[in-house]
Parts: sequence; structure tokens; C-alpha cells
Amino acid sequence: MVQGYRENFLFVGYTPEVEKYYAQAHVCVVPSKGEEAFPRVALEALISGCALVVSDLGGQEEAVIEGFNGYIFERGNPEALKEKLSLALENWETFSQNSQKLYWEKFSAQRTINRILEIFTH
Repeated sequence: MVQGYRENFLFVGYTPEVEKYYAQAHVCVVPSKGEEAFPRVALEALISGCALVVSDLGGQEEAVIEGFNGYIFERGNPEALKEKLSLALENWETFSQNSQKLYWEKFSAQRTINRILEIFTH
């Protein structure tokens, strides 16, 4: 176990008040081991301005541009997670702005509506 981790991490379990915790966070880690299409947590982190560190699994990789708003690590590899988390913590201020920018450019409701309209009008 990493010494001093409790001062830097908050483990809350289930809560309906996720916005409150995202507002306090610099980095969101999604260490999924099983298949996920695209976890909502990735979108919540982006719009909240968190840097993202996600495992190389499923659709969550779509929410990360490596070195722009976060990092992708090899699932099941704690050393890779540690390395990417350290890098994200060093760059969280830039990644925070980039996460929000990426959300609005790629995942916003308006962007989704526009993409659907393009499909059906062409």
C-alpha cells in the first residue's frame, strides 16, 4: 500500500452527489478490468474538467487523447497505472481545460444531435 494515500485520495462509494466530488478532483481514474461500451463516468469527468487516466478497455479510450487530457494504461498493470497517474497529476491544470474542450467538441448533446442529423440528411 502506498504510504500517505489517504491524504490524496477520497474513496466515497456510491453517492448521488457526484458533481460535488468531481469539483474537488484533479484526476479521475477509471481502472476497468471488464468490458464496458463507454462508461458515463468518463463523460462526467470530462465535463467536470478532470484529467482522465483510463485502462485500455472498451469505449472509455475514446474520452482520452493521450497526453492532451489524460492517459491510457494497460489494464491489470499497476505499475503502468502508477506511472500514468503521476504524469496526469503533474499536468492536471492543462488537462482539466483540455477535458472540457474535448467534451464540447466531441460529446456534447448538441454535437450528438448534429451528427445524427447529418446521418439522416445525407
